[in-house]
Amino acid sequence: QSTAVLGTSNILCSVVYNNYLVVAGANGRVGSFDGTNWKYYDGTGIGIGPYANGLLGGNQINCMVIYGTNLVVGGGGGRIASFNGSQWLDYNTSGTGLWNNATVVSTDNITAMYVWLDASNNVTHLIIGGSAGKLGSWDGAAWRLYNGTVGIYNNATLIGAVQINTITAFANAVGGATILVAGASGRLGSLQF
Repeated sequence: QSTAVLGTSNILCSVVYNNYLVVAGANGRVGSFDGTNWKYYDGTGIGIGPYANGLLGGNQINCMVIYGTNLVVGGGGGRIASFNGSQWLDYNTSGTGLWNNATVVSTDNITAMYVWLDASNNVTHLIIGGSAGKLGSWDGAAWRLYNGTVGIYNNATLIGAVQINTITAFANAVGGATILVAGASGRLGSLQF
């Protein structure tokens, strides 16, 4: 048990990554538990898992997923960062990769993420949902923005301009896939592939 893993900041999400329990939340803080000890957001503690202080420009981290060998965090201001097992790539890292500075769902808060393997194309997608109903994705090579024309995207027409709270995918009756988003005001929407 720990009462200081993120200091006094709220814990908003958790995930198991490489056998570490990772928690994240307010102020862009991340801490972890290695099964015996905690590693606090500020690097103190004797645990050996990932930690960070001030990711996403200090915005809160709302959700986390595992994409391949990366721990991906999303949150306030439409920002995304990732941990590759040895270092963090924050939202404002240069180059291309699993980080994003407010383009995939604009500056809307990221409120849901889901990893989906499109077996028909052998592509693993990281699907991103936002606080104003926008949907974007990463296809392993490029970001597919909410207002795009290629890939998994939607500009707030699936459930309207309300917060996306969860995303999932399943095989549909015609042999394809359905991506389902659910959000505020009891709304559901889907994309067929």
